[in-house]
Amino acid sequence: MIPVLIIPSIRNEYIHVTPMMITVDTGTWYTQSKTILHLTEIKNIMEQDENSFFPGNLRGDPQIKWHFTWKDGNSHSMELNNFFNAHRMVVAYYYTDRGFWLERLEDKNRNQAVF
Repeated sequence: MIPVLIIPSIRNEYIHVTPMMITVDTGTWYTQSKTILHLTEIKNIMEQDENSFFPGNLRGDPQIKWHFTWKDGNSHSMELNNFFNAHRMVVAYYYTDRGFWLERLEDKNRNQAVF
């Protein structure tokens, strides 16, 4: 009886990143959620955290949001799932290496630090 209840409810988190889109698939088989963001004509991507903590790259960090703004003025905010949050630095470097303007929390906090 236990495998019947536990195995179907295993959480699935998946991200697929290309220069033209981000696909985020999360949830269990009965609460599946899929988000596809097309990045054509993107203006910028900005990270923000609700608690103003300096985030790390470990599971359990405060939830980070990415705010997407397109050149036509449309915007979208996406809270990163645990898997995406743990790998967001790799995704951020992937996009900055391809010429996207991405403002990371670490860069913002580093620039605001007073020495």
